[in-house]
Amino acid sequence: MRKKPLLFCLSFLGLSLTLASCTNPFDFGSQNNDGTSANATSVNPNTSNGTAASSGTAATGTSATANTGTTSVATSTGTVNPITGEVPATVNDDNYNALWTYGSDIKLSLKFTNTSLYYLSHYTGPESGISTTPYTKYYDFYFPADLTLTLNGTDYVLKDVGVREKGNNTRTNFCDSSGNISSSTHTSHLKVCFDATFETESASANSNLKSFFTKYSYSTSVSERKDRTLFGLGKLDLKYFERNSDLDLSSGLRYEGVGCYGQEIYCYDAFRKEGIIAPHANSASLTLSTDADTVTTNYEIIETIDKKMLKRYYSRDDSQGDLYKCTWSRTAGMTSASFASSSISSPGTGDIGIEDNVKGYHPTYDLKTNDSAGASSDFSKMSSLITLVNNAANGKVSQSSLEAGLDVDQFLKFSAVSACLGNYDDYRYSYNNYYLYFVPSTGKAIYIPYDYDWSLGSESSSANMATRGAYDETSCQGSGTNANPIFKATIFKNSGSTSYSKSGYQKSYSSYISQALSDGILTSSNYQSLVGSLKNVDHPEYSTVSSYMSSKTSILKSTI
Repeated sequence: MRKKPLLFCLSFLGLSLTLASCTNPFDFGSQNNDGTSANATSVNPNTSNGTAASSGTAATGTSATANTGTTSVATSTGTVNPITGEVPATVNDDNYNALWTYGSDIKLSLKFTNTSLYYLSHYTGPESGISTTPYTKYYDFYFPADLTLTLNGTDYVLKDVGVREKGNNTRTNFCDSSGNISSSTHTSHLKVCFDATFETESASANSNLKSFFTKYSYSTSVSERKDRTLFGLGKLDLKYFERNSDLDLSSGLRYEGVGCYGQEIYCYDAFRKEGIIAPHANSASLTLSTDADTVTTNYEIIETIDKKMLKRYYSRDDSQGDLYKCTWSRTAGMTSASFASSSISSPGTGDIGIEDNVKGYHPTYDLKTNDSAGASSDFSKMSSLITLVNNAANGKVSQSSLEAGLDVDQFLKFSAVSACLGNYDDYRYSYNNYYLYFVPSTGKAIYIPYDYDWSLGSESSSANMATRGAYDETSCQGSGTNANPIFKATIFKNSGSTSYSKSGYQKSYSSYISQALSDGILTSSNYQSLVGSLKNVDHPEYSTVSSYMSSKTSILKSTI
């Protein structure tokens, strides 16, 4: 079997240090989410109480086989989450903490049959940004592989996990029908699902796929795989290193930045340290293998934003709310209230709904929880929020009405941190890449950041994010004028005709930027300290990030 370098990268986002755990939240010590030592003891993922394993060995024999669905999901101990102020439904155990500890030695191996990886590559990518394909309807189909996670010397094995490609411009045909894996520098982002049952895939109308899934020799039963987790995680996102550098697609897009290495990991860490819910990420090596080939490279591994993640921040009751992914085609700016009501009157066809690739339906606001009723699910909270922020921006509702439907203070803090990090492909500048969560106990929506690999100077040449001030009202889309109503309703000084004064919001927003700067969010030595501790990552981005941070600090201080 020949070996060659695989050009993929994983990144597990670092630890959520509470602001109380150190004087400066950007003082990057070796600590876990709960502020304890990062030297976590290995834990058998099959024991609910976390039976310890000896260092460098598996908890049960030579490997810990995590396939029972009881992977270290502990009940609440009464500890309050510092971000939400609630006692979370799920407690982070030692394995979960170790997974997201910067500097942990993380190796991920995915073993496929030749046909499984070929079909994954063939049917879940590429898409129109790179070349044409008739298979977009299969983009959400998972293909089976055996997973081995080696975490600080201990192996955890899950048979028959599901794997697929993910992303808008990152899908490629990287494996041929003989199982040979391409070593192209532009490879694919992946998503791993630990509880894939392959039932939807088996029912496919495509005869090749139906035959493959029906005849595949599974090592586990559907009942074993259903609801299975790894350290309480249901899925894991994998994004290759480095990316966004000199990427030339057939659509004509070309980016000549330094590329993304540790920037996204740092950004998610920064959000959490400033009190915003964000996924964890870290770096790891990834090995893909078939019966014919083996390729190893580095990837960023990212915690999936889903109900399981929410349970680590909220109580059982407050983790049952509606979660929306808002990303499709950079149109999630809530710039018109007209489609909100039409989405409700025509469920399954409007801009608010549940994505269905098989039917070619891609809503701008994609419901990710409480979606079992399909097109008949309740989309009213999202529709009402869109109507609310548009009415607020146009002077049709009171300040108290806005604050009843939106956690405005959380939004201001989210926007302040975003302004510091300079992601041109975010909610503010591209109407893109965020999640909205409606907290049941308050009825208010909060923002969760997503996809921050175009940050800290890694950007298209025209964005020039380092020169944009705190109250910049431009956009990186369309005419260049920002039409986002929520900013008009809260912080923009020259647009939006509200029925109330925005000065209080602007003062809070400015103070959150000042606090983030004081905490060292744009201090280059803090960046280098964090990402320098990551394994499996090169750092040619240091100079670009340092230059961005210096320029951005100056423009923000002069405009708040």
